[in-house]
Amino acid sequence: MTFKYLCCDDGSGTLVGTVLQFENVTILIDPSWVADKISYKAAVSYWSEVIPTIDLIILSEPTIESLGAYALLFYNFLSHFISRIDVYATLPISNLGRVSTIDYYVNRGIVGPFTTNEMDLDDIEKAFDFIKSLRYSQIVDLKFKFDGLTLTAFNSGSTPGGSLWCISTYEEKIIYAKRWNHTKGTLLNGANLLDNSGKPISALMRPSAIITTFDKFGVSKPFKRRNREFKDLIKQLITKKSINNTIIIPVEITSRFLELFVIIHELIYNSNKLGQSLNIPVLFISYSRGRNLTYAKSMLEWLTASLLKNWGAKDNKSPFIMGNCFHVIKIEELNKFQGPKICLVSNVDTLVNKVIDKLNNSDNLNIILTEAISKINSNPDSLLSKFYERWNVSIKNDSNFKDGNTIQFKDSIALTVWKNEYLKDKELEDFKTKIIERRETNKRKENQLRQELKKGTDSFQMNNGNKNNMNGIRSNDFNINGISNNEGRNNEEDDDGEDDDDDIFLMKNRANINNLNYEIPVDMHTTGKSKYKMFPFNPKREKPDDYGTIVDFTKFIPKEERDTEFENDEIEDSNTSSKDKNILRGTKRKHTNLGGRNKNKSGNEYYNIDEDEEDEDEYIITDIPIKRTKRGRPSKDINYNEDSNENFDNIDYLDALNNPSKRVCETKTITLNVNLIPFSLENIVDQRSAAVIWPLLKSRKIILLGPPEAQNETIINNLNKKNIDVMKTRFSDKIVIDTKIKTLDISIDMELDQLLNWQKIGNDHTIAQVVGRLVKEKPKDHANEHYHSREKLILKALDKPSVLHPTGTLSVGDVRLAELKRKLTEQDHSAEFKGEGMLVVDNEVAVRKINDGETVIDGSPSELFDTVKSMVTEMLAKI
Repeated sequence: MTFKYLCCDDGSGTLVGTVLQFENVTILIDPSWVADKISYKAAVSYWSEVIPTIDLIILSEPTIESLGAYALLFYNFLSHFISRIDVYATLPISNLGRVSTIDYYVNRGIVGPFTTNEMDLDDIEKAFDFIKSLRYSQIVDLKFKFDGLTLTAFNSGSTPGGSLWCISTYEEKIIYAKRWNHTKGTLLNGANLLDNSGKPISALMRPSAIITTFDKFGVSKPFKRRNREFKDLIKQLITKKSINNTIIIPVEITSRFLELFVIIHELIYNSNKLGQSLNIPVLFISYSRGRNLTYAKSMLEWLTASLLKNWGAKDNKSPFIMGNCFHVIKIEELNKFQGPKICLVSNVDTLVNKVIDKLNNSDNLNIILTEAISKINSNPDSLLSKFYERWNVSIKNDSNFKDGNTIQFKDSIALTVWKNEYLKDKELEDFKTKIIERRETNKRKENQLRQELKKGTDSFQMNNGNKNNMNGIRSNDFNINGISNNEGRNNEEDDDGEDDDDDIFLMKNRANINNLNYEIPVDMHTTGKSKYKMFPFNPKREKPDDYGTIVDFTKFIPKEERDTEFENDEIEDSNTSSKDKNILRGTKRKHTNLGGRNKNKSGNEYYNIDEDEEDEDEYIITDIPIKRTKRGRPSKDINYNEDSNENFDNIDYLDALNNPSKRVCETKTITLNVNLIPFSLENIVDQRSAAVIWPLLKSRKIILLGPPEAQNETIINNLNKKNIDVMKTRFSDKIVIDTKIKTLDISIDMELDQLLNWQKIGNDHTIAQVVGRLVKEKPKDHANEHYHSREKLILKALDKPSVLHPTGTLSVGDVRLAELKRKLTEQDHSAEFKGEGMLVVDNEVAVRKINDGETVIDGSPSELFDTVKSMVTEMLAKI
């Protein structure tokens, strides 16, 4: 069988998507956009020739490299999405993907209060709300719609929600794995390629082809060791004796930021617990502000269980709540934080350049690079590109260079900074009018499309028997503008409403196709009880002292009396001097301490503050212990009260009508003197592991995403030595790939089925010997005749059965040693299990299973040997 494969290139010389075309369905994977090389209009023009042929879109990561063009496509080709195209991804990709898209589009001026604005924030939200969210290992059954197609996402271990896609049809099974990691990291489990015993999972075995890339590999050093060394590096830089010791870390905000946030949080928490206070603010600068943290708090079930367990043991319900030392700020607010600080900056050019420009005069400015440069942000003139270039030069010149080494970067460079000039008078009014009219037009068009879709659905249901209304309508019968090639245009004279009429025409015809009342055979699967579907919950550990559990009698006081007593105490405290209040707090336990008191190794005490115990949930995520010193004063180290931070999810400032401005590019020369510290924390498989794991899947072919010159030749040669066909592909070349059929999907005719003698094997399988003739037939009276219908292979009985030659019987099945032991014991034989799963009978005969398909009976010829052999044979079916 054959399928077609295409690496998309919009003219940037970079992979921006992958197209897989089967017999009756075309799938687009990971549409992206290189904004530094291709303009917005050029990207729309390129995709206008691709989207009309697409039936499905799947996304594998929440990064710009995998979905940079998705919101652009949804906004500009809305009629195709509403009428035909479905989009599938995991929930973290749907949530975090919109965050990375906002940062990327605002960086280019496509979104935001700029004169270059092309889209609104709401357009991005609608695009990602349209995605159909999946769980890992959830099978998307599209067999009836696309004749045998199923999609399954498996954990890739590289980013939150990152997926390895298994795309299966009746004849093919394709695995798409662009980025993956087999080892466990700080936040994520390893890729779901191997089971606990190190064997490949059966769902991914023997694919027709594996689509991947060898252009980028991680380091082989264990992640726990890298994690520990990175913490030591941060601690060393913070504790340097410098007036203004600043650390800048450019991060990818969906995956790398969350990982670094947890690492730095753990470092600060453990240091404060040991009495080694790290009083340093952690700043986060991003156009989307702190929305990625809010999404992360709601998706804890997608992270590794050990992360939640460790933080649950620390009396902290979420690793994503750092307290009052963490701040989400704008560029203009950097001056408020003098002295040492850690700045996590979204790795878009405009933000990185502005931050470095503002902090360039710091006494000791350190820039830590935690990941290799992305091909999407590969602008050679950007400041980040210069840093990565210096990193690569250091590696080439010094063979002993390793992560954590400092590179002194001192040079005069041309820095590009974007400034905003606010619109005034007529320019402001014209811009507001333009945005308002665009919004009204888009809203009216969308409502009209959906109304026409609904009318088309209703009319089809009323005339379900009239099949002539749909003749000739297929997914490939539409051109770029969405107009059927089989129908003439009735309104060509109306140029103003041509686009709207085209979309309405498309919707009206598509409604009849996608809403057929199919009679789909459904298999009922009995799943576990509801308690197994609960959210993974780790209860807070109780820490009783040597005399048992502390009982707080204030819990038994009525709430009204407790509030009155608390008010009286506040009045009494207001009449007490500050010195007396410190003495009182240090000598007695206040009644608000409902959680008891615990001491850490440094001797500090922790009090749980909970004023409304009866009305509050004990496991509310913001109910975090507040650290107090021995004398009762709140510690200056850290406060885990989340309410102390402002709402950092609000991004209304990016609304197009909020102080519109004109973006002006300024280039100035600065003398940059920084310490450049490369330290790789990427969750990507290393070269050696990839060369070992891929052959285990026993794939017929490995297809490498372009370009060919970017691929690692060493691993290609290793795979070729193992007789694996590795195919390099170039951009924009549609490749037809032929695969040999090793399995056939054959239906047995009902008449032949009644003549067969079925024998049961085990609990779930039956077997029978069959002789017949294989014919190809098309389904008769198929309900969905407008989709491609493939010929079915049907095995029918012979008209004149020939005389079968007698042959030896073949025993097939599974021998269960436990069942064999029970039968032998019933006949007063001594049967015991020895080492390595061997069953020994009367110390004379041994039965052992070499593998799942071979059972060996050892022993000298005797009556007992014949008895055991006959029992084993009785457990098998004969053919």
